[in-house]
Amino acid sequence: MKLLSTQIRSWCTRNRSALGFALVLLTALILIGAPKAIALPQTPASPVVDDDDVITLLSLDLGGRDVAVAAWANMNQFEKQTLRDQAVRIAAMARAAERDGLPSHSDVARALRWGISSFLADAWEKKIASETDLSENAARSFYEANRKMYMDEGLSFEQCRLRVREDMIRSVTLERLEKLNTE
Repeated sequence: MKLLSTQIRSWCTRNRSALGFALVLLTALILIGAPKAIALPQTPASPVVDDDDVITLLSLDLGGRDVAVAAWANMNQFEKQTLRDQAVRIAAMARAAERDGLPSHSDVARALRWGISSFLADAWEKKIASETDLSENAARSFYEANRKMYMDEGLSFEQCRLRVREDMIRSVTLERLEKLNTE
């Protein structure tokens, strides 16, 4: 247990800028897209950030909610409080930036728009993946139906099992996009 906590702390230290960017982006998304997601007090005091907010932020960088929940469970109180404090600072800074009108500046607005778009696209792809049959039989069928694509590279099913599943998700995603565009 302590080893995982040490690994997470080490990862957070090495990836401080990526974690900070993710915290800023998510805070901005929450403040702009869903103002009640973080309870903001009436006074200029610090915004309230609960553990679930911090876990959500962690999930952006750690590869999903399940990993973030496990990481959170293995952190000591000091590590948890450090992340809470960082999230509160970022939320307060984002709120100040919003009051200063920064979301309307063209570069900031563009970055927010693409950040939101990217986040939503990833969420939609994960939703599609959860609704797609990725079983061994389905993957083998997809491989056989698209055998030329893999055989040109000389890959057997066993050699490209993960890639086949990624291609399946990509294929279903493209089919759904085409269907949406024709409606």
